Formats: sequence, C-alpha cells, structure tokens
Amino acid sequence: ETHILIDPVMGDGGNIYRTYSEELCEKMRILVQHATVITPNLTEALLLLYGEQGMKEKMELFSQMDETQQLKETEKSGRELADRFGLKSIVITGVDVVCGDGSVKMGNLVIEENEADWYFSIKEGGSYSGTGDLFASCIAAGKCRGDKIPDLIHLAGTFLEQAIKDSAEENVPYPDGTNYEKYLHLLMMK
Repeated sequence: ETHILIDPVMGDGGNIYRTYSEELCEKMRILVQHATVITPNLTEALLLLYGEQGMKEKMELFSQMDETQQLKETEKSGRELADRFGLKSIVITGVDVVCGDGSVKMGNLVIEENEADWYFSIKEGGSYSGTGDLFASCIAAGKCRGDKIPDLIHLAGTFLEQAIKDSAEENVPYPDGTNYEKYLHLLMMK
C-alpha cells in the first residue's frame, strides 16, 4: 500500500534544465514505471515520450495551436505516456492555456484508469521557484491519507493560488519561492 510519487524534474516551458541529459531521461523512463503517480509538467511529459529533440518539435507545434487543440494534444500525450509506461495515475501539471480573450489559465490534466479530466485555475501573480514541489507534496501527502487525486488538485490549487497571490503582492523575487507558510492550514481540510 505504499504510494510512490515521482516528479521527473528535467525541464519546463519547453526548455531543459542544465542537469538534463539523454542518459538521465532514460533512467527516468525506468524509474517512472515504479510510480503510483507521476507529476511531470508538459515539457517533462514530452521528454519522457520523445527525448529532447522530439519535445522541442512538439512544443513548437503546441505553440501554433488554439486552446482546444492544445488540450486535446496534451491529453493524447498523457494517454500515450500512461500506456507506454504502464502508469495508473498521471498529473500533467502547470499547462498554460491562452484563452480566446487573451487571458491565461493554468491547467492540470489528471489521467487515471484511462479517464482524463482537466482542472483549471486563473493564472495570476507570476511564477515562483518551488511551486511544482509544493504541488507534488500536496499530492503525495494527500494520497497517504487516502484522498482522491481530483480532490487533491483542488486543494493544492487553492493553497498555491493564495501563496502566489500573497507573494506577488509583496513582490517576492522568483528564486525566493512563495509565501506559503501562512496557508498551510488549508491543507488540513478534508
């Protein structure tokens, strides 16, 4: 009954991290097969599927798509990831979707038992180092207490929205992360 969450930290926003190598990606492909749930962002999901060059090609295609196409293609990639690696639960995190009116929403795609569901929130307040780690921690802790992933997505979203909003209002620099401490009480809700 042990839950294993793997966040394959290799890149973001269509870019690889300095620590990335094809050897790392191959080892990550082996590791994720042992997970209860994985939480890649879109870049990492595409790296797992196609490697660096394939990821860049896919990200270029994504940039030319409208909102509906982006969501469908992300879902297709998520299903392919689940099938290829025998995964029961995937959360593709932090997918930025530009809406027809120019606003940006942030989506998380959950794929479980071949069912796909999107969960969105308004993206405001900028980007901060460590928010993916906080998100994955919420999922991991909630799975241990028996919560369902969709409930955890809402819980983590509420928690992070407040922390990001607070940090933006205080002009916290990106590398300093978010002011999340005063919102930890939100994670106790069930």
